[in-house]
Amino acid sequence: MEDALTVSPYEGGVIRLFSVDIDAAELARIKSPKTDMPPTGAAIADLVGLDWIDPAHAEIFDISDLEEMGLYGYLTEGAGVSPETLIEKRAALSALKGVVLILFSGAFDDKGAQLTPARHVSLVDVFHEAGAPIQFGALPSKAALEPSNQGSPAAHPQLNVMKAMLILPAICLVIGIIVWILL
Repeated sequence: MEDALTVSPYEGGVIRLFSVDIDAAELARIKSPKTDMPPTGAAIADLVGLDWIDPAHAEIFDISDLEEMGLYGYLTEGAGVSPETLIEKRAALSALKGVVLILFSGAFDDKGAQLTPARHVSLVDVFHEAGAPIQFGALPSKAALEPSNQGSPAAHPQLNVMKAMLILPAICLVIGIIVWILL
């Protein structure tokens, strides 16, 4: 579990679940800070030994707020963890009480970090978001199979520049002769 506290740069799809031993007043202060208090991103970051965490990718709440859904349901339906991953951990998740902190990979802004949780914060487990299965099948249309540039190969841009360098002075010379004759 020690590696679970190390955040790799550009990591994706990792969900860290922490148990936080704080009361309801402290939870309310973190979620809705007053103007003289640190913002939510800084308060959550302080719980895991960092300066800042993107609060859009972190959640802190009392498990009792989930009511019948429970933490298992929240992780599978709300956080995208596959139910197969949680089957063996369902009893432990159901037994968990109090405040939890969920940190998604996006909370670290693609930067590496070493988490050092405060004494009242403990890592429960690390999960991975379930990805959609990748399918390598035939492409659905003929247009996807045939190249769209059936014509001749594109001309080199250098040739266009060379043509312009030759034609432009010739045009200027012709216009100059016409103007000289008319005057």
